[in-house]
Amino acid sequence: EEEGINWGYSLATILDEITMNPVTFRDGQFQELDPLAEPELYPFSPPVGAQTVHHSLHSEIATLPLTFADRGVREVSYKINHFGLAPDVFERLKLLVDLGLASKEPLTVAGTSLRPRDVLIAALSRQVAPATQPFEDTSEELVTEVRGRDSDGPVKVTVRTICPGKPDWGLSGDALVTGVPSAIAAVWIASGRLRAPGVNAPESVVEPEAFFREMAARGAETRMAVERSVTG
Repeated sequence: EEEGINWGYSLATILDEITMNPVTFRDGQFQELDPLAEPELYPFSPPVGAQTVHHSLHSEIATLPLTFADRGVREVSYKINHFGLAPDVFERLKLLVDLGLASKEPLTVAGTSLRPRDVLIAALSRQVAPATQPFEDTSEELVTEVRGRDSDGPVKVTVRTICPGKPDWGLSGDALVTGVPSAIAAVWIASGRLRAPGVNAPESVVEPEAFFREMAARGAETRMAVERSVTG
């Protein structure tokens, strides 16, 4: 029997991110790019190491340029490494997409109307197996780079949050760093610590230092580096 595949998260979301145009913010304007645009090798920290990343449709781009508009933000982009899929799995999935099997346009087959995407998701959802890699061997790193100027001149600030797997919780590093932030925010809302009625972008209402301390208590450590030219 063929070994199954652990998709990591929603197949529908992965297919959307492969087929829909990602948005970036450049020269003070939102711009659409082609799916998987501008791949580059990025140096993540060990044990993640260098990985190929590409543009992806993600919600951060919708809010960050607006939240920090008064800081003169001119460029915001988001890149990801093949949605966390192994290279061979990603290439196989990309082939299915290129063949049109992720289309949402209905087809009539033997008198029945169906969407190729629905069939693809149903078929691929059967190809799921429990993770074979020990949780302690999984890690995810989220990196934010900010380039600009302050009172001392040009500066680059890099913030890295790295999260290993947590075996006693039964969570991989990517699952933990995805789910825990929402859980922290939910606790803060329930306790009254976070009081921001309505719909708000996280970066506009969450206390960053306190949030990073909560993340660190759960195994996701954050480091910040500031780089300047020695010649000014």
